[in-house]
Amino acid sequence: VLTASPAVISGEDGSVDVLARGVDRRVYLKHRQLTSQGRAWGEWEDLGGTSTVSPAVERNDDGMLRVFIRMPDRAIYMRTQTASPGAHFGPNGPQETGAADYGHVSANASGAVWSNWVSLGGNTKSFAC
Repeated sequence: VLTASPAVISGEDGSVDVLARGVDRRVYLKHRQLTSQGRAWGEWEDLGGTSTVSPAVERNDDGMLRVFIRMPDRAIYMRTQTASPGAHFGPNGPQETGAADYGHVSANASGAVWSNWVSLGGNTKSFAC
């Protein structure tokens, strides 16, 4: 069950990535790739985080994804795909500089490796109207 609008991005290779926020406020990813038998969707993969809004996504020039959310502290956080599917760093993989303790570099079900959630700041203040 999704609680916000999904974010969708396609790749030059015909792949499609869908990101959404679940009822537990975590971010989930579903990947579609082209295979020799046609198109195949993977399972929903938990990217973690505690999102208060719909996720946003972009694809870098190297084809890796960056996911953006706002967490309960009202700051914007980013999680970056650091290696393509098939790479494996393990649970003690490299940490991204400035990473908050919202997750570890890990390989998801498709084998893609992700950084920790990193705060980009932007914590907003309350203003009396």
